[in-house]
Amino acid sequence: MKLFFAIKTLKQVKGGAERVFSELVSEMVKRGHEVTICTFDSKEGESLYPLDPGIKQIYLGVGETGGRTKILDFIKRLPNLRKTVLDSSPDVVIGFTHAMYIPLSFAMIGLSTPLLASEHIVPEYYKHRKIEFFLLRISSYLVDKVSVLSAQIGELYPSSVRAKLIVLPNSVVPAQSFSSPEADGVKSKIILNVGRLVDFKDQKTLIEAFALLADKYTDWNLRIIGEGELRGELEQAIEKHDLTSRVFMPGNSEQVDIEYDQAHIFVVPSLYEGFGLVTAEAASHCLPCIGYSDCPGTNEIIEDGVTGLLVNPVNRIENLALAIESLILDKKLRYEMGESGRQKMSRFSPDKIYDLWESELVSISKLTRVI
Repeated sequence: MKLFFAIKTLKQVKGGAERVFSELVSEMVKRGHEVTICTFDSKEGESLYPLDPGIKQIYLGVGETGGRTKILDFIKRLPNLRKTVLDSSPDVVIGFTHAMYIPLSFAMIGLSTPLLASEHIVPEYYKHRKIEFFLLRISSYLVDKVSVLSAQIGELYPSSVRAKLIVLPNSVVPAQSFSSPEADGVKSKIILNVGRLVDFKDQKTLIEAFALLADKYTDWNLRIIGEGELRGELEQAIEKHDLTSRVFMPGNSEQVDIEYDQAHIFVVPSLYEGFGLVTAEAASHCLPCIGYSDCPGTNEIIEDGVTGLLVNPVNRIENLALAIESLILDKKLRYEMGESGRQKMSRFSPDKIYDLWESELVSISKLTRVI
């Protein structure tokens, strides 16, 4: 197949969706498909994630890609997208995240090529983004299929989206090797979080919860891997509790696997997730995981009492601290949950997920557009 994948940026944001995109397009090339990718980035600079050299890369250089899209940029991008799709003449167009599939849906009106809108977040994200959600609802009538990361998340969307829904989870690369999370002399006592430093990831709650435990468990530290706009606010919270020697935020890491392997407990305090990718990765590294019971994406990855703990969101800070403490105190439970998590993550193995993607793309390529 000739596949045209598009995403807003690969050069400005180092997020989960961008990583999944880069791995997926590279895999499709390895499977023998002709792949073109398109972003709004300028030609200068390199992708923040590696790409197979067999991919044709198109960088439109229209508008700013580091922040929210301005109306003028949105309008200017439409003819560029339309021309690029026409010139590429693909069998299927795949727009990753609303920042790309919404403009694609307008740009491709009247074209015969089917369009898959690949959504990677939950409706809660749009709570304070009314215009974006309005455009999403319009675009749902203009696309051929909408993929979400789980059936549970799909049920949260309007009926216009659900009518075109398919489920395509993210893949999770299994740990290539790991030591027991409780191996003496190998693991330092670390509570780990991995994620962008943004509001819905809610690392501030994790810092506040750790502050309740720090004086009691002096041999445990907290590491938060990631970068984002809330770094300053989080650093202030760390200083307020006099935890600068106990809470570490080293930024993004090129060796996240090592971070997983050096930790005892993984905590994801997010308000919502499209797919708990880092949680699934942590579980595949034999880490027991803690998250909130009302968090989509998290509550489907963590099996409460089996692979980790799901926390009641009432009294978020205190209940999170209690959950963390329960695992600090029970070495055997940490090991058992970690081992269960490793086994259960096999359902997201790359081969299974890429087979599913390939099968769905073949089906979509046979659709006839009427828009």
